[in-house]
Amino acid sequence: AKTVLLALFLSPASVSKDLKRFAQSGFVFEEGWENSFEALLKKVLVVSPLVSELVFKPQGAKVLEWAEDVATWSFQRVIPAHFAVARRAGPKNFLEAFEFLRKNGGEVSAGAKSNFAAGAMPTIPGTLKEDYDVLSTIARIAFGNK
Repeated sequence: AKTVLLALFLSPASVSKDLKRFAQSGFVFEEGWENSFEALLKKVLVVSPLVSELVFKPQGAKVLEWAEDVATWSFQRVIPAHFAVARRAGPKNFLEAFEFLRKNGGEVSAGAKSNFAAGAMPTIPGTLKEDYDVLSTIARIAFGNK
């Protein structure tokens, strides 16, 4: 479970930033990591935060258009690029994984560039904004504070 969080977020909030502890024990997870992992388990499909923040958000409207097109197909399973193969999921589940591309009012987000100055916002409900800190830093370097 901890490896999944580390892989998805690069440095979730619950990973100790104490370099002395890291040198002695490797990655040390503080209490609370279970909350973000539980949030991941509740979703049928998720878009990796790494992909959502650095690949999909900058092209939000185009990606959402593609996801909506795929959601018109008739299917009962999705084969993800990582983790379990052949997840039972239909068009509704598929489209739900891309809801982070919409603003609260349901309209398509113009793109993530405007969000990078304030930091990345969680794309998986229930995960912490702090889980996205490393991704926010990478995004600001890549895309600037626009």
